[in-house]
Amino acid sequence: MKCNKFRDIIITDHVDGELDEQGKQELASHLQECAGCREFAAAVLAVAVDPLRKTTPEEPPAFLWTRLQSRLEQEQRNHSGLKWLQVLATSAMFLAMVLTGNYLVSGMVGTTNSQEVVASSEVASQLSLSEFNDMPNEQVETVYNNIIGG
Repeated sequence: MKCNKFRDIIITDHVDGELDEQGKQELASHLQECAGCREFAAAVLAVAVDPLRKTTPEEPPAFLWTRLQSRLEQEQRNHSGLKWLQVLATSAMFLAMVLTGNYLVSGMVGTTNSQEVVASSEVASQLSLSEFNDMPNEQVETVYNNIIGG
């Protein structure tokens, strides 16, 4: 069982150079005691690490960087637009809650649909504005369209 733990460490953190000092010491201590793990570590280095050390890094083609940068900028624009939609939907929800409360307080709501207004007011009061931040964009759009009647 102990060897399995160290073999996992060898093929991940050790190969990547990500072991902290304590991990390095524990692995070195285990490798001194365990011939099987020493052989495993040597095999991993020979198969996975050494061949990569012999290669030279290659520059990706310029068009690839240009295309990648363009896609990243497009994604940023897409997400910033949706963030404004979330803010707008949150503001519209808040306005709907205020107007509903105003109608209830001023007695302008008729008796036939006052139950619906009270129910929607109760639902709105239970919603936290921060909940819109965790909503998928499609849900925010649906809420927004329901509020403005679109």
